[in-house]
Amino acid sequence: MLNDAFLLSGPSDRRRALLLLLLLGVILFGAGIGLRDPWPADEPRFALVARQMVESGQWLFPYRGGELYPDKPPVFMWLIAVFLKLTGSLRVAFLMPSLLAGLGTLALVHDGARRLWDDATAWRAGLLLLLTVQFTLQARTAQIDMVVTGFILLGVYGFLRFLCTGGGWRWYHLGWFAAGLGVITKGVGILALFALLPALWTHRGELRRAPWTAWLKGLAGPLFLAGAIALWAVPMMLAVKASGNPDFLAYQNDILFRQTVTRYGSAWHHVAPWWDYLVNVIPAFWLPLSLLLPWLAVRWVRACRASDRRILLLLAYLVLVLVFFSASPGKRGVYILPAAPALALLAAPYLPELLALPWPRRLWMGLVALLTVLAILATAALLAVPKLQAKLAAQELGNPWLPLALLALASLAALLRLRHSVLAALTCVLAAVWLVLGFGLNPSINEGRIPRALVQRVESTVPAGAEVLLVDYREQFFLYATRPWLHLPYLMRSRDQARFAAQWQTAAPGRWVIGPRRVLEQEFNLALGTDLGARHSEYWWLMPPGSARPSGPSTEEPIYRYVPVGARP
Repeated sequence: MLNDAFLLSGPSDRRRALLLLLLLGVILFGAGIGLRDPWPADEPRFALVARQMVESGQWLFPYRGGELYPDKPPVFMWLIAVFLKLTGSLRVAFLMPSLLAGLGTLALVHDGARRLWDDATAWRAGLLLLLTVQFTLQARTAQIDMVVTGFILLGVYGFLRFLCTGGGWRWYHLGWFAAGLGVITKGVGILALFALLPALWTHRGELRRAPWTAWLKGLAGPLFLAGAIALWAVPMMLAVKASGNPDFLAYQNDILFRQTVTRYGSAWHHVAPWWDYLVNVIPAFWLPLSLLLPWLAVRWVRACRASDRRILLLLAYLVLVLVFFSASPGKRGVYILPAAPALALLAAPYLPELLALPWPRRLWMGLVALLTVLAILATAALLAVPKLQAKLAAQELGNPWLPLALLALASLAALLRLRHSVLAALTCVLAAVWLVLGFGLNPSINEGRIPRALVQRVESTVPAGAEVLLVDYREQFFLYATRPWLHLPYLMRSRDQARFAAQWQTAAPGRWVIGPRRVLEQEFNLALGTDLGARHSEYWWLMPPGSARPSGPSTEEPIYRYVPVGARP
């Protein structure tokens, strides 16, 4: 029988415990793979880039449509492309890197906790990581952050093996190498080195007594970092030099400088105040552990006063990650994901003690009750409110009342049956959420989250051989294209794109333009156009030849051409 006593100690056999955690991870991370398409905002971009790699054979210089994509190093897209080659299914391939990175991170947390504490703590650390909303959500999502978190944690794991378990210099150097792999996945992979900074204090005695040979080995760490980065950077820069292509040179400079230093220090999007993570992200996305933070903080302070190196190193790493991202003006909730495994490790030793206290138990059971009530209310609203049903139908979203009803029943059963086992109840309810989301809710709303029908309507309306220009484009449009499409630079201002498109249409016959209404309405006569409906928070219109009314001259910009495989150029 599932109860708190079992979940707090785990299986008696170490290998069985790890296998059970990984099995749970496969079920929760993999629920629904193959049943939905890439969804905005980020998934279609990475899926498109990866598919173009496979189709074109160009792996060093990623393309988004007809334009080079310099925002991120290509490692994550490489991984998707590899799985696309292996499976032949983009629906499967685009989620596989995050799933495997989630499983790898889970295994590292389990083994790290076992070496730092004991088998029971290792089990709890893995279970708490699975229960952390942000971690499991990202393991089910095709964003770079889960993969870079895996590399960052591998670096932290290596440093902890070196600093706390006597693992030897190979683990220290692995930490640096893993940080380098993180850098070429996403620049913030360097965060793994934050685990070394508190060691300057916790290991100050060893540093004073270290012989010169140890200092040489320590100073060799950056060489392993540079070696990992060179795996991508050197071939890329050699290819840029050999090509003589100014576009490739611009790509090199953009990805090495603008997308790292400038993006952090002078962010141009997702700008938020320094306290955003503390107020808007951690309370919700680090559930259920965020509810225990007041009690955990007391115990962490005691451990630090007792000079517990394990807690000191992990806690300092967690705080430094939060400070690092809080200091940048650009913020997204997913950025602090690399701190979530550290939180699970820091909470695992104290979980039995905390769940013996009345208020932590009440808060966790209150969360179970809240999730149950929300599922019941959502099901009732979908069945009883005609306006809500009509709104879902207008957006081509299926009515997900049945999956939500199953979630409500499962949550209510867990609440009643396991009311005296709060950890078991919460585990069951959160597992039900992810399973229903993957197998029920996501497939039912998939068609409303993608522009397949819109693209098909455009391609059936525009005569064969006619040109169509996509204004203010979204990558997901190209995932469903079967004929060539034109588009403008991604970073070109929307208003400038509309003006350019109007000039372009009037310059030659037979030219069509598609774009959001708010962008086109000042440069085109919407009365002559076709309303394509709503997608991605915009109302899209198709403007036929002769509908443009340019308000003035436009700047000279390149026009890019995307040609799907099998389409006639």
